Amino acid sequence: MSKRKCENLNDTIVNKGIFTSVTIVFSFMYNSMGVLFVILLIAMGFDYITGIAAGFAQGKLSSRIGIVGIVKKFGYVALVFTAMLLDLATIHVMAQLGYSTPLGSLFGVLTIAWLFTNEGISIVENLGRMGVPIPPFLEKGFQALKRLIEKNNDKNDEGESK
Repeated sequence: MSKRKCENLNDTIVNKGIFTSVTIVFSFMYNSMGVLFVILLIAMGFDYITGIAAGFAQGKLSSRIGIVGIVKKFGYVALVFTAMLLDLATIHVMAQLGYSTPLGSLFGVLTIAWLFTNEGISIVENLGRMGVPIPPFLEKGFQALKRLIEKNNDKNDEGESK
């Protein structure tokens, strides 16, 4: 087999593996938290766009900062997938031990909610940098949601350490 055919075969195998993995993850998400994930993706898009607009408005537009932003968004998606894998592993282990759990996607949902609050805060900050008047309740609402998520997480951590 020629080197070129071998490279094409390797590319095909990698592409099919990636496609299969993504399909499996999205199938799981669709059944348990697809809407939340879509909301997060939309918020990530708005954050990126408002970040570019704010940089432009302030004369600080930078391709390097834009690329870092894109990489960060991919990191968010990787974090959500990792949390979902933890959910799947937890469900599997519980089933193997003979326990059933009503929790289908606890870690995934909490991760998405936490990332969404960060994105919301960032969007509001970007709009403020552009000179858009921000209603105080909106910024406070995102901050309150973030505190609530972190407070519930802290309660869970304290309960486990006792």
